[in-house]
Amino acid sequence: MIDDGHRAGLSCRVIAAQLGGSHSTVSRKLRRGASPDGRYGASSAQGLAAGRRRRPRRRRLEADELLRAFVQSRIDLRWSPEQISHALSQQVPGEPARQLVPESIQQAFMPSSRSWSAACGLGGGDVAAAVLDGVPRPGGPLPLPLLQERPAAAQDRVEVGHWGGNLIMGPANRTAIATLVERFSRTVILVHLPAGKTSLAARDALLGAFTALPPGARGSLTWTGAPRRPTTPA
Repeated sequence: MIDDGHRAGLSCRVIAAQLGGSHSTVSRKLRRGASPDGRYGASSAQGLAAGRRRRPRRRRLEADELLRAFVQSRIDLRWSPEQISHALSQQVPGEPARQLVPESIQQAFMPSSRSWSAACGLGGGDVAAAVLDGVPRPGGPLPLPLLQERPAAAQDRVEVGHWGGNLIMGPANRTAIATLVERFSRTVILVHLPAGKTSLAARDALLGAFTALPPGARGSLTWTGAPRRPTTPA
């Protein structure tokens, strides 16, 4: 209709009135849709408009192998998108190109038909790999064990070697200590986390603590709660 009106010599205001739009919009379309020789045509204008459209860009997680490996390692540990996003802001604060909002992580690593917990339940991040490289992976979601499902010997405190773990944060979250309580003897072990309070640092420190124990004292470990802060005596 713009093309026909323009060829008929109608003004931008008249064409806009016929379309029910603004004359400035019609003027802009005539100007931007004109060919190099100054002529306006519907077909050529449509081609120019299509050429100006934003080209789809590769996701950061597809283009950046290191970023993808970092996020994948956290998914393998069953971290949530919010936890991964926060970890990135702490690990690489000076690299905006490697900052991701939770929604970006979820869209890249989770098919729309699945829940995030199901995606993370696949050992080794199979869903994430399938989304990124287009190759389907076998397997299915693994159920997350509940606290009540730990071994009966640990639940009833009738056998040595079953531990409960927790994390205590210091002032301003600058320090952290993992607490291990043996359920039968009530023995307490405090594990300092000098390398930081990330899950990988906690894992390495806990492995060191359990390696020092006799084999019979290493039955199971149940992480029993969210990080706590010590109370100050009155």
